[in-house]
Amino acid sequence: MNSYVNREIVPGERVGEFFLGCTKNELLQNIQSPYSITDSPEVLQMKLNDMEFFIEKKSGKLSTISVFGRFQGQFLNQIGLGSTLTDLKGIVGEELEYDPIGNEYNLNGITFFFSLPNESGDKLVEHIVIWKPIE
Repeated sequence: MNSYVNREIVPGERVGEFFLGCTKNELLQNIQSPYSITDSPEVLQMKLNDMEFFIEKKSGKLSTISVFGRFQGQFLNQIGLGSTLTDLKGIVGEELEYDPIGNEYNLNGITFFFSLPNESGDKLVEHIVIWKPIE
């Protein structure tokens, strides 16, 4: 089992010990499991079993962290993969913004992607993305 799956999610800042703004070398110091790298013109993407890291080539800094799969870390110690949209709305209320183009829900520094409604009508968190807000 991946040792990173129980990390705290802090919007615009970090997932566990992985901090936005760190360099590739700093990131690699904290990764102790197999990973793959995909190189594109603008971004270096590093993928573990339940996490992805996106390093901007222009700045050389980690700009985005994505969690999915069996990742069990939580936002505000309450919302994680498998939580419902109702749960999320109950905790953050009016701050949550829906983007119909991306079919996503956003707060400052964090985006939630949901499944289609299940047989009970609930949408479940499938993917969480942490990003650095523009200042």
